[in-house]
Amino acid sequence: MQMTVRFRVRRQPSMSARSLIIPILLLTSLDICASDTLSYRFFMGRDTALSTCIITKSGKSETMYSDWRAETASVASELMIDSTGIERSWKSSNAWEGTRVAVVRSGDSLLLSGIFRKKPVAKSYALKGAAWKQMIPFDLADFAFSNNTSLVFQTVALMGPYPLKTAQMQVKRIGEETIVFKGEKTAAVHVRASPTGIFAALWHANYWFRKSDGVLVRSESTGIPGRPGAAMELTGKK
Repeated sequence: MQMTVRFRVRRQPSMSARSLIIPILLLTSLDICASDTLSYRFFMGRDTALSTCIITKSGKSETMYSDWRAETASVASELMIDSTGIERSWKSSNAWEGTRVAVVRSGDSLLLSGIFRKKPVAKSYALKGAAWKQMIPFDLADFAFSNNTSLVFQTVALMGPYPLKTAQMQVKRIGEETIVFKGEKTAAVHVRASPTGIFAALWHANYWFRKSDGVLVRSESTGIPGRPGAAMELTGKK
């Protein structure tokens, strides 16, 4: 099965482009039928932004493509997942920072190469048996509707305080809940993602996926040091 995910963000005049990149990548998740277009509104402090997502699926493998744009930034990422659900490769480019890297899974390791902030880079990371998740929470939707209650995984950071380092993350299935969405009661599955260990106290994000179609309808995250928390809500689907 192949999935192509595209979204664009229209920034309000007061928006800081760099401040929204991490929340957008961390707070968006989809697992829906072909040819759906989803719209979201993001809130972070006093700033807001709009996002439109267009998703198509075909074939047995899966591809996720995201395109994030603002007035002074452009980040594009593509993730390839094989028919068994294992993530095989990921590439990301940020023309504003001069970054263009690719990560490929080779056995139980990840191999990164390319240009990072205008300088050549080549690194390898040992997974040590852990899962690899790179487009959080794009690639967490299947977990939300699985029989698993928790998952520990590795991800490679390109932004934040520790770029080019791996972070060990965890996601937990909180359970089924009834939330109020657009004034109506909606059945949803609630999951929570955070770093493992003591770092879980520094940041976590909650995601609610609608049971009827698997669409993410709401997300909320705590703020990382120096930045406010963020929230996102589905505004439309067609």
